[in-house]
Amino acid sequence: MPVGLVLLSLLMLYSFWHICSMSSFTSSAVLAFIDPPAEAS
Repeated sequence: MPVGLVLLSLLMLYSFWHICSMSSFTSSAVLAFIDPPAEAS
């Protein structure tokens, strides 16, 4: 298995995980901003 292929697959996995974590963090932040929990006040 060529090293370039391994590096490419690792890069794709990392970018995919980074996009997923960033999108989940953004959506949770937006949800918290739009709909704040009642117990916070």
